Amino acid sequence: MKKPLNRTKLVLFSLLGLLTLDRSETARATALTWDADTGTTGAQDGSGNWTGNNWWDAVGLANATWNDATPDTATIGAASGVAGTIAVGANTVGNITFNAATSGNYILSGGTLTLSGSPTIAVNNAATINSILAGTGFTKSGTAALTLGGVNTFTGNVTVNTVSTLSLASDSNLGNTANNLAFSTGTGASTLNLGPGFSSASTRTVSINNNRSLYVNATSGTATWNGNLNVGNSAAALRLTCTSGSGAVLVLGSSAIYNGASSILYSDNGDIAVDGTINSVSQIQIGRTSTSTKTSSWV
Repeated sequence: MKKPLNRTKLVLFSLLGLLTLDRSETARATALTWDADTGTTGAQDGSGNWTGNNWWDAVGLANATWNDATPDTATIGAASGVAGTIAVGANTVGNITFNAATSGNYILSGGTLTLSGSPTIAVNNAATINSILAGTGFTKSGTAALTLGGVNTFTGNVTVNTVSTLSLASDSNLGNTANNLAFSTGTGASTLNLGPGFSSASTRTVSINNNRSLYVNATSGTATWNGNLNVGNSAAALRLTCTSGSGAVLVLGSSAIYNGASSILYSDNGDIAVDGTINSVSQIQIGRTSTSTKTSSWV
């Protein structure tokens, strides 16, 4: 005759079953930190693959598998080693935070990273995203520089809400051609770096809000902005520049329209060509340092 199963043991077995469920079954978003070395306890800096269990759960004190179904939030950079390149697969993410490694800067490469919800990319240490960004637009926070290099497909605006730098190699880095770019909140000067050959869609608008200033800078070669440039009030300012010694030329194309209360247009290290429309309710200044030999032209 079989001995009846002890009730206490039955409850214990049930609990153990719950504890060993895979995260994909519990479908709960988690804040995870990049871990390049799963053989060492805690988050370790370095290179690796986004897909898989290269993520440290500081609450569960264990490595976790990335959950695309209910997107986790990612922190990259743990001050525990040299930064590296993270190979993206077909992954979905909520917020991303780039913190400092012991040395170097992180690069996200390959694949497609779909942004979910109303994501923030917090850049506390300079980072580059060369992966395709899909999904929705995002807010950039943090004072370090963010470089976008992917042929992105996301739909929605990009808002830079801290004094910092955003670098673009081509117009496709901004996703859908209807997406706009805003520099908002606080005071101080941000920089929008445009790479050689950059040419923006005429449908794009850059807005400079509150008391912010914006340097639109050609890094080398010829960069052209074809959309609108809107300055929100007289305390804000637009500055057109070229990187020193690069032989750069920055062009406001024929479809570009400047709308604002004030503007300072100048070129210390390269040439500026204005072929668009300037609408202003205040003074427009064109200036340079006394040592500059470069030109500004109005077509």
